[in-house]
Amino acid sequence: MMRRHESIKPTHPGEHLREDYLPALKKAGVTLSGLARNLRTSRNNLNLILEARRGVSPAMAVKLAAVFPNTTPEFWANMQSNHDLWQAKQTVDTSRITAVAVVEQVE
Repeated sequence: MMRRHESIKPTHPGEHLREDYLPALKKAGVTLSGLARNLRTSRNNLNLILEARRGVSPAMAVKLAAVFPNTTPEFWANMQSNHDLWQAKQTVDTSRITAVAVVEQVE
Protein backbone atom coordinates (compact mmCIF):
# COMPACT_ATOMS: atom_id res chain seq x y z
CA MET A 1 0.00 0.00 0.00
CA MET A 2 1.40 3.37 -0.99
CA ARG A 3 1.29 6.12 1.59
CA ARG A 4 -0.43 9.28 0.46
CA HIS A 5 2.75 11.38 0.42
CA GLU A 6 4.51 8.78 -1.72
CA SER A 7 2.09 9.48 -4.56
CA ILE A 8 3.38 13.05 -4.85
CA LYS A 9 6.36 13.35 -7.15
CA PRO A 10 9.31 15.05 -5.42
CA THR A 11 10.66 18.16 -7.07
CA HIS A 12 13.67 17.63 -9.31
CA PRO A 13 16.54 19.88 -8.18
CA GLY A 14 16.66 21.42 -11.65
CA GLU A 15 13.03 22.48 -11.35
CA HIS A 16 13.77 24.00 -7.95
CA LEU A 17 16.77 25.83 -9.36
CA ARG A 18 14.73 27.08 -12.32
CA GLU A 19 11.68 28.19 -10.32
CA ASP A 20 13.22 29.48 -7.10
CA TYR A 21 16.74 30.67 -7.95
CA LEU A 22 16.81 31.75 -11.59
CA PRO A 23 14.37 34.66 -11.27
CA ALA A 24 16.57 36.31 -8.62
CA LEU A 25 19.70 35.62 -10.66
CA LYS A 26 18.13 37.18 -13.74
CA LYS A 27 17.13 40.26 -11.72
CA ALA A 28 20.77 40.51 -10.62
CA GLY A 29 21.87 40.38 -14.26
CA VAL A 30 23.25 36.84 -14.18
CA THR A 31 22.65 34.99 -17.46
CA LEU A 32 22.39 31.24 -17.93
CA SER A 33 25.71 31.34 -19.74
CA GLY A 34 27.24 33.22 -16.82
CA LEU A 35 25.85 30.73 -14.32
CA ALA A 36 27.11 27.82 -16.41
CA ARG A 37 30.59 29.38 -16.55
CA ASN A 38 30.56 29.95 -12.80
CA LEU A 39 29.54 26.31 -12.24
CA ARG A 40 32.30 25.20 -14.63
CA THR A 41 29.82 23.33 -16.80
CA SER A 42 28.40 23.76 -20.28
CA ARG A 43 25.26 25.75 -20.90
CA ASN A 44 23.80 22.59 -22.48
CA ASN A 45 24.43 20.59 -19.30
CA LEU A 46 22.87 23.33 -17.17
CA ASN A 47 19.83 23.47 -19.47
CA LEU A 48 19.38 19.70 -19.21
CA ILE A 49 19.43 19.98 -15.42
CA LEU A 50 16.98 22.90 -15.46
CA GLU A 51 14.65 20.91 -17.74
CA ALA A 52 14.86 17.93 -15.32
CA ARG A 53 16.30 15.83 -18.13
CA ARG A 54 19.61 15.32 -16.32
CA GLY A 55 20.23 14.71 -12.65
CA VAL A 56 22.41 16.68 -10.30
CA SER A 57 25.62 14.72 -9.74
CA PRO A 58 27.44 14.82 -6.39
CA ALA A 59 30.04 17.11 -7.98
CA MET A 60 27.33 19.45 -9.26
CA ALA A 61 25.69 19.42 -5.81
CA VAL A 62 28.97 20.69 -4.35
CA LYS A 63 29.21 23.37 -7.05
CA LEU A 64 25.60 24.51 -6.56
CA ALA A 65 26.17 24.84 -2.81
CA ALA A 66 29.24 26.97 -3.53
CA VAL A 67 27.22 29.27 -5.80
CA PHE A 68 24.25 29.37 -3.42
CA PRO A 69 25.83 29.49 0.07
CA ASN A 70 22.44 29.33 1.79
CA THR A 71 22.30 25.68 0.61
CA THR A 72 24.49 22.62 1.17
CA PRO A 73 25.68 19.85 -1.13
CA GLU A 74 23.44 17.52 0.88
CA PHE A 75 20.42 19.68 0.08
CA TRP A 76 20.93 19.27 -3.68
CA ALA A 77 22.00 15.61 -3.45
CA ASN A 78 19.06 14.66 -1.21
CA MET A 79 16.64 16.38 -3.53
CA GLN A 80 18.06 14.37 -6.45
CA SER A 81 18.02 11.14 -4.45
CA ASN A 82 14.39 11.64 -3.37
CA HIS A 83 13.42 12.29 -6.99
CA ASP A 84 15.34 9.24 -8.26
CA LEU A 85 13.89 6.91 -5.62
CA TRP A 86 10.36 8.09 -6.34
CA GLN A 87 10.92 7.45 -10.06
CA ALA A 88 12.25 3.95 -9.32
CA LYS A 89 9.28 3.14 -7.09
CA GLN A 90 6.99 4.03 -9.99
CA THR A 91 8.77 1.88 -12.55
CA VAL A 92 10.56 -1.04 -10.87
CA ASP A 93 8.48 -4.22 -10.81
CA THR A 94 8.91 -5.96 -7.45
CA SER A 95 5.96 -8.33 -7.86
CA ARG A 96 8.23 -11.35 -8.34
CA ILE A 97 10.57 -10.52 -5.46
CA THR A 98 10.00 -12.37 -2.21
CA ALA A 99 10.68 -10.66 1.09
CA VAL A 100 13.12 -12.42 3.40
CA ALA A 101 12.47 -12.39 7.13
CA VAL A 102 15.70 -11.86 9.03
CA VAL A 103 15.71 -14.09 12.09
CA GLU A 104 19.09 -13.14 13.53
CA GLN A 105 20.89 -9.86 13.46
CA VAL A 106 23.78 -9.97 11.02
CA GLU A 107 27.03 -8.89 12.64
